Formats: sequence, structure tokens, C-alpha cells
Amino acid sequence: MSFTSQNLNLPYIAPAQAQKHVTHNEALRALDAIVQLSLVSTSQTTPPTTPVEGDRYFVAAAATSAWETQDGQIAAYQDGAWAFYVPQTGWQAWIEDESILQIWDGTTWQNAAPVPDYQNLTQIGINTTADVTNRLSVSSPATLLTHAGNGHQLKLNKNTTGDTGSILYQSNWSGRAEIGLTGDDDFHFKVSGEGSNWTDAMTIDKDNGDLTLGVGFKYTQSLNRLELFERDEPTKLSTRIDNSNFGGAWTLYRGGTEQVKIFATAPYEFNIQNVSSHDFIVHGSLDNLLFVDAGQNRVGIGIAVPTTKLDVDGPIRPKTYTVATLPPAPDNGAGSVIYVSDETGGAVLAFSDGTDWRRVTDRAIVA
Repeated sequence: MSFTSQNLNLPYIAPAQAQKHVTHNEALRALDAIVQLSLVSTSQTTPPTTPVEGDRYFVAAAATSAWETQDGQIAAYQDGAWAFYVPQTGWQAWIEDESILQIWDGTTWQNAAPVPDYQNLTQIGINTTADVTNRLSVSSPATLLTHAGNGHQLKLNKNTTGDTGSILYQSNWSGRAEIGLTGDDDFHFKVSGEGSNWTDAMTIDKDNGDLTLGVGFKYTQSLNRLELFERDEPTKLSTRIDNSNFGGAWTLYRGGTEQVKIFATAPYEFNIQNVSSHDFIVHGSLDNLLFVDAGQNRVGIGIAVPTTKLDVDGPIRPKTYTVATLPPAPDNGAGSVIYVSDETGGAVLAFSDGTDWRRVTDRAIVA
């Protein structure tokens, strides 16, 4: 007859045994140590310097001090001393320093349940249901993606140039704004009022960073040039400022062809020209208000085609002066004409002979 139990190796009280309480208490101590087993740690090789009564440890390999030669056993601190128990296959223990339930497989401690494999999952729904299109779905007031180290990148990768890699902003599941690579490799900012018709509000060229606004604005970085045009018909009418001719030119286009250019020819000097003819024309409601004929060096005011150096359709009025405020005649050059309002004998036109102002009526010097 065996004097110990089959599974826990607890001592039996033998027939006619003296001091039966000793054997009984030894069995109780063993039960207290191994039933509802909770281990402070499974990795220590040295006993704690101030052990707590009732604490239990699994003695790791190469143990020292009071645990020496007790590798692989359970050390229980009972009645001020260490008692050792051999774990049996299938024993369960809560590992306190790891907060995990494990099972002794006869050689090592294993997790009571296998760690889930999160690789290549088909769908994940967090507080909501994922589907075949939205395979990762999150319902939350906010979503945090933070760094593990120094930085963090959120990557959206598409297959080919014609595909889409973008962030879509919705209102009640209807699209309102989208940013990203939408149908090509340029960077787009798109908006929609109802989720079906979309407008490119801004596009950044992938090759050179040129910026185009959907309202009719384009900045070409490589040329330092700004263009304004009709959004729906960009070749019908456009204007452009570029860096030619002393740092800036404003050019108007129609049908994609230059029409009028305004540019600096020198500091504080500007040139306005019709690009094709170099004439400068300002139109009124029906006729030319101003026509500068570049080929003939003629100026017409209210004239379709000037025939003299200055051709005016209608009266002209020189500036009015009093005798006391006459400008120096030599400074204005011979042939200049003014109107003198208080000349002796009445108001009169006067011209400069290069030295004095003379009345056009009798050539007398204005006095």
C-alpha cells in the first residue's frame, strides 16, 4: 500500500501512526501551496531577500542560494522556510508579474489559450461592422495614429496612374471633398455640393509643383509666371504675368494667342502693345477712344485711323493759366500752346517761341 496520494503526492496517515497531526498538517500545507496556484514569477533564479509568507515561485534554471538544485520546482514560503513541490502536467497557474494564465506541459509553462494570430485577417470591425469594401472599419469619436520611435507616415498606395489614392470627406455618407491622386498622379483638391458632380478646386502638378486653381488661376513655378483664365474655357480668354522684360509682363490671350502685353522696358518705364501689330487701341462703345499707330507713329483720339501725328475728333483744350502763373516758356519748348485767362484785352491762346509766351492773335508777348 502506498502512503502518498497518486496525483498530488500528499502523505497519508498510516495505521497506528503516532503524531498523526504531523502527517495531516504536511498534507494541508501541500494543498495550500498548490491548489488555486498563483506564482509571483516563473523567471527568478534567486529567492527574494524578504519573502512573504505564502508566496510561491517557479524556480528557473540555474537557481542559487536557498533554491539551488531545485530548478523546475515550485518554491512555497511556508512557516518561515522554503518548501518545494514538483509541478505535474496540466497544472494551471496565474503568473502574477505577467498577468497571464499558463499551464505546465511537463517541460515548460504555456499560455492557457494561444495568442491570436492577427496576420492576414480578412476583416476587422471596431465598434462597427466591416465589409468586403471597408475591410477595416472604425466607429469612434476620434482615431489616433502615433509614432513608434521618431516619426509616423500614413500611406495610401494605388495600383496604376489611372487609379485613385485619396481621402474622401463625406456628409451623411455623401461626398463633399476629396484630396489625393484622383485619376492621375497630380495632387487634386476636389469639392462637390451633392456627391455626384465634382470640381477640381486646386491641382498641383506632380512634375514641377505648378499650381492651378479651378476658379481660373495658375502659377507656373519654373517660369515664375501667373495666369488667369476662364475656368470652363481656358483657351478663350486668359491673362498672364511672367518674368520677362525687366521682371514682369501682363499678357492677355484670346483663343490661346497673345493679344496685348503690358511690360516694363526699363525702371519706371512701361510699354503697352498689341502683340500682333504693336498698335495700342482703347475702344469705346462704338468707336476707338484712343488709337496709337505704332507703324506710323500717330495718335488718334476718337479716330478710327489717325492720318496726322495727332488726329482728334472734336475740340481740344490746353491748360488754363493766369499771367501770374505762366510756366517758363523755354521749359515747355517752342510751339507749346496754353490758354491765358486774364491777358490784357481778354482771354487768349498763347504759344511759346522758345523764349517767351506770345498771343496767337497778334504775336505780342503776354504781359
